[in-house]
Amino acid sequence: MLDTLKELRAERGITQQQLGDAVGVTQQAINSYENSDTQPEFSVLFKLADYFNVSLDYLLRRRASSFLNDEAVKYTAEKDDAELITKYLSLSRPQKKVVSELIDMIIEPGKFQ
Repeated sequence: MLDTLKELRAERGITQQQLGDAVGVTQQAINSYENSDTQPEFSVLFKLADYFNVSLDYLLRRRASSFLNDEAVKYTAEKDDAELITKYLSLSRPQKKVVSELIDMIIEPGKFQ
């Protein structure tokens, strides 16, 4: 997923272990991100972007649409929004349906009376 992560590490001449220590994850986690085995949580994405002094858009540039849709990317600048998106992504399909229905009820309360 993070094709740019390995490039940024190489540019700075740091190891996966050094990067992991800097952002609070293991070397194995960094390796997993670089090899697209797992996706980092938003909190880790923010730390990676801050560490390299790049935007999330830059960090996710090659595959941002497969990780987040364009609307979600707009809102990742706000930490609260990013945390909510992370929580939502961890839900099962039936749980996501319930959340979607609750959002609809909040947006259009008159429709559900």
